[in-house]
Order: sequence, then C-alpha cells, then structure tokens
Amino acid sequence: MVHIWHEDSTESSTSTMWKFLVKEKFNKKVQFEIFGTNGNGKLVQKVMSNKYTDEDIYIIFIDVPFNNEKTLGIYRDLMELTEDIKNVYVAKIICFEDLILKFKLLREWTRPTNEEAAIRYDSIYSIVEEFNKNGWQNSIELREYIKKKYEMSLDKVSSEKVAALLLTDLTRMSKARFRVSKTQLGDCWTSSCYNFINLSHFCSLSKDMLSSKEKAEYIYKMTSIKHILDNALKFFREMGIEEIRDS
Repeated sequence: MVHIWHEDSTESSTSTMWKFLVKEKFNKKVQFEIFGTNGNGKLVQKVMSNKYTDEDIYIIFIDVPFNNEKTLGIYRDLMELTEDIKNVYVAKIICFEDLILKFKLLREWTRPTNEEAAIRYDSIYSIVEEFNKNGWQNSIELREYIKKKYEMSLDKVSSEKVAALLLTDLTRMSKARFRVSKTQLGDCWTSSCYNFINLSHFCSLSKDMLSSKEKAEYIYKMTSIKHILDNALKFFREMGIEEIRDS
C-alpha cells in the first residue's frame, strides 16, 4: 500500500485532489491511503505513533512556507524522526494552494469567458504571477492588495495564507466550477467536461471537452506533483524498494 499523508483535513481540497489523481492516474493494482491530519502537529504525532511495515511506502507532505521558522522546525523534526525508516519519504512544499497557483494551465482552464469577469480575473492573475515569481514580501502591489482587501496586518501573513487568499479570489471569478478553497475543490477540476455539457459556454475548456483522465494527466504533469513523486520513487529505489509505477 502507498500512504500519502498531508497536514490538511480529510475533507479538504487537498484530500479531494489526491483521491482524484489516485483514481484516474495511478496503478489500479496498487492500494492507496490518502490521509489528512488537520494540522502539522498532528502529522508529527501520526509519524511518531505509526507502526511501519516493510510492505508499505509512505509519502508525507509537509507545508513549509518561506521565512517560517516554526514550520521549518517541524520539517526538521520529521526528517529526524524518519531518518532511519527506509520506506518513508518527506516532501516539503509551500502548500497545496501554492501548488495549484503554479499549475501551468491555471489561466487557460479557469479564466472566465465573460469579458467583464475576464478583466477582473486578469487583474488578480497579474498579482498571482508576481507572487509565483517573487513571493509577496518584496511586492508592493501584493502587499497593498493584502492590506486593502483583507485588512490584515502584514506581520500575520505567511506565504501559505497569501496563496490561499489569491487562489480563492482568482477561481471565484469563474462561473464554471473551478473554485478552490481550503475545503472545496470545484467539480470541474475532477469531472469530465461532458458532465457539464449544458454549462460549457461558461467555461474556457468548452472547445476541448477534456475527460477526467485527461485532466488528471495534465494536473499531474503540469504541477510539481510529478517532480515530487519522481523524487520519492528515486529515493525508494535507492533504499532498495521496488518502484511503484504511476500507470
């Protein structure tokens, strides 16, 4: 069995996306467990208390936003805890929302077809591009956006929080069901376009009419997911563990 653990909840958009990818992309002969711990502290507790078996492999995702010493310390704790466990791989990411913001087809999939909505979308997407390129701390435009829209003190802001705010703002522009929040992943991410054929005129993908399997393939290859899992498989091979192929 392949265990994929992350620090978001079991009902989160992170869990929904992983379950979708497992269903549509990965080897049907391999069993997967997708588990969210609802907090990085609980993730550490699960790693500490789990009874590991040689037959299984474990891929653990930990959010480590930039300039966050607390989460960096938790990441170091996880690395130390798993140092002598050959079938555990710890993957460091900023957060799930950041991963989706860097999806290479994000604008192509989620930009509204309505002209007025598209203009608003593009104004936010330009800020997303700045965030993806340089982060938020050195961007005057992004810092002003955060202060104005959320009336939030910048000393309480993290890269993880900014990514979540931007992704929610950006995807709510789409009348198609591409909206993303901490707890909701819109149906259009995980369903075949043919399921929404009556809504196709709202959607940027109306000409392509992608299947759910095609969507999974694009998300897998055009986010950092493929790179992370390739590194995990390389690690397991070096540990003498047989590779588990994606499809």
